[in-house]
Amino acid sequence: MKSIRIKPKECVFVIFALLCGVSKLYPFTISTYWTYTLACLWIIWSYNYRKEDGNRILAKLHLRLFVVPIIVMCFYTIIIWFVSSPSGIGGEIEYYSRLFSNTIFLIITGFFIYRAYRIFGIRCLDLLWISMILSYSFLGIFRGIIKCGIMNIIRSVFFFQDLVNVNNYLEVHDLTFALGFFLIFFLVFGKKCNISNLNLKIVISFIYIFLGYKRIELLAILVVALFYYLFDRYSKTTSRKYIVPGIIAILICFLFIAIIYDHRLNTIAMQYNINFNHRLDTWQYWANKTKFSIGFWGLGIGYVDKETFLLHGKNGLINNGLIVLSGMHSDLFKKYVEIGMIPFFIWLIYILIFKTKILYKKQGFLVAEIYLLLTIYAIILYLTDNIYSYFLCNCCYILIPMAIYDKQNNMVMQ
Repeated sequence: MKSIRIKPKECVFVIFALLCGVSKLYPFTISTYWTYTLACLWIIWSYNYRKEDGNRILAKLHLRLFVVPIIVMCFYTIIIWFVSSPSGIGGEIEYYSRLFSNTIFLIITGFFIYRAYRIFGIRCLDLLWISMILSYSFLGIFRGIIKCGIMNIIRSVFFFQDLVNVNNYLEVHDLTFALGFFLIFFLVFGKKCNISNLNLKIVISFIYIFLGYKRIELLAILVVALFYYLFDRYSKTTSRKYIVPGIIAILICFLFIAIIYDHRLNTIAMQYNINFNHRLDTWQYWANKTKFSIGFWGLGIGYVDKETFLLHGKNGLINNGLIVLSGMHSDLFKKYVEIGMIPFFIWLIYILIFKTKILYKKQGFLVAEIYLLLTIYAIILYLTDNIYSYFLCNCCYILIPMAIYDKQNNMVMQ
């Protein structure tokens, strides 16, 4: 086993990344502004370091591919709101403030990991993973043991007897989902990229994901493994390996949206005794306000978040006889509601096919393959969760394909 040595400037980044990743510290609520204020401080601080190990052209490409659609959707929202003002229960300025904050937060995330990669290069992979493990160990597991006791943790994790709300400490959404990106990378490309202490990293990542109480994440990892096995084994041409999975994923996304509007999910949930934790009520509320039609152009980015916040302040959780949760709990459906059918279709083509094709042409099949697998993982999580705006998830999503290209180049040179 190789020892892990961290330089002082690397310690600074690990501390910033650890603190930025604290999205939940039960019983306290962590403000989103805390995360992005710290991220901005790191970006400013990073310019103190003149020596930069990361490839500037490589990093700019990945940053641009991540940021451009976010900016386009922001301008698209301004256009549809200019044509027809957002018709919610709040003032117009409130919806614009949420639009710009949502957009700026995602751009800050992109620049945070861009600067980290420019300073540390490939080493950034280890540093980000270490920060996430430290964060979950001390703020999740260690606090859970102190507050609930080791026996209650064992009963909760292995026997599903949560008598003292252990999941309040172990279910740290952003961290748990972000570790899934790393686990896929380690399992599929760890040996190809000669990752140090690979088996240890796989075991720790899997244990922490298992402790995180996320069934959809385990399903997503299994689906990604199946996709990788089938198309790596049976696809004869390189282009088919990324185009066919992309088309299948797009069809599944539209099928999911269609059955929400058709209310078939309620029937499926009752038939198989699936607990959606009031997600179905939330989706039905927004389905009633919109339509599944090629003529639906969306309500605008940030509209769902702001409207839900205002609804809770006015009426509480229950609106029109339905329990409307604070989050949509489906980034996929939320994106459809916000930008409408045709832009939604274009967005799916962009992230699943166009972006994969660009990476394949400019950086090779290995980078395109890991990007597509991570995108499929994210899409599955988008079905029932809110990870699109999660800080650490986006950091991993941007960084891993970026670092793989550098890693394979270094191996060729060696």
